[in-house]
This record gives sequence, structure tokens and C-alpha cells, in this order.
Amino acid sequence: MSLRSLGLLACLILVHHVLKGQIVNVESARLDENQSGWQGLVDLNFMALKNNAHLFQLNNKLRTQFVKGPHRWLLLHDININMSSTFNFEQNTFQHLRYGWMVDSPLVLEAFVQNQYDKIQRIKHRLLAGAGLRLMFMEKGLLATYYGITAMGEYEQEINSSTGEAYMRLSTYLNLKFTLKEWLHWYNTAYYQPLFRNVTDYRVMVNSSLEIKLNHRLSMLTRFGMNYDSNPVDNALVPAFTYRLTNGFAYKI
Repeated sequence: MSLRSLGLLACLILVHHVLKGQIVNVESARLDENQSGWQGLVDLNFMALKNNAHLFQLNNKLRTQFVKGPHRWLLLHDININMSSTFNFEQNTFQHLRYGWMVDSPLVLEAFVQNQYDKIQRIKHRLLAGAGLRLMFMEKGLLATYYGITAMGEYEQEINSSTGEAYMRLSTYLNLKFTLKEWLHWYNTAYYQPLFRNVTDYRVMVNSSLEIKLNHRLSMLTRFGMNYDSNPVDNALVPAFTYRLTNGFAYKI
């Protein structure tokens, strides 16, 4: 059996388990930044499970990117829906808009705004706005490495609360992209987000994804992510640690 066939088989037999994370991995959502003009990507995952109860999960990701000269625009929209015979309808969604201006080939200045809703994590509103820089500090052979640092304001309101809280956070990340074969790509990203006023209040995310290109438009994707929030929403049902494993397909428009 060829390496490509083994990769396809491994993706098909992986178990699907989902717990919603808190940090949005923008690095893994970027499209080809060397291609000018419009690009789009539609990513759809679905799971149905029956044991003691019926469980249905649907995940839909939309990516739109525009590149012209030094200007880079990226728009993300994600929605996750969970339904079961033992609990009510659950949903989480976010929208993210980012602008980047390439100062030179390794350095990009960026600004973004983001809106997030997460019923499972008891988040009614989480609004973010920030700016910083993204630096490609190594591109050699099969490996490309990026580092980013951003200062961002955050406003968060919990479900069943009429008031919210505002914070300032530092967000840093390290991204590694491996091109193992022309049709096989492996992406890894680690985020660290502490509060400026209290570094013991922080969030960490580690995300890894494997992309197997079936043709120039259609790909099979396996993603695994781990999230830790040192100070989650004050609710016994909200865990500090979550993880997520998904399998699905993506179609490049």
C-alpha cells in the first residue's frame, strides 16, 4: 500500500471527538498568500453517533482571502452545531476580519476584529480588537516558520449576565508548516495569551492539522487541538481543559 493510501486510511479510521476550544487559530485558516486576487475555502464536517443517545455534530468553516500588492484581507466565519436526545441544541460561532500590510517579505503588520458566541462555554459575547506583527523567520526546504505578537482588547459577557468585563491581553504564537509531499501538508500552531494586568490569567492552545490533497481543489483534513484556560467562565459545567479531534473535507473555490 502506498504512503498516500495509508494516509487516507488513517484519516478514515480516526475517532471523532469534539469539545469547543477558546482561541481561534487564524494561522491554520490562511490560504495561499503568494497568490494575488480572491480565494475561498469551504470546509464541512458532519458526525452522527448512536449509543445510549443520538448525537449529531455539524461544523462549517468559510474562508475568504484577498491579496493585492502589500495588502492582505482575511475573513473567517465558523459555526458548530451539536444536537442530542439527552441535551438541548448547542451552538458556537465566530467571525474574524483581519487586515495585513506587508512591510517587506518577512514582516507583516496586522490588525483584526473578532466576534464570538459559545453556548457550551457560557459565553454570550466575546469581542476582540487588536494589532501587532507577523514575522516569517525561517523558510528552508520543507519547513516554513512564523511568529506573531499582538496586543488586543477583549470584552466578554457571560450567558445569563447583564454586564460584561473588559481586559487587555497579549497574544503570541509560533506556527510551523511542513510540506511532506506535494499532496501532504502538516501544520502546527501554539498560542499563549496572558492578561497584561495578571499573567497568571492566561489561555494556551496547541493545534495540529494534516491535509491530504485529493486533487487541486479537494482535500481531506484531520485536525487536533488542545486548549487550556486558567480562568474559565465561573460555572461548574465549563472545564478549564478541552480538546478537539475532527475529520472532514475542504473544497477550495
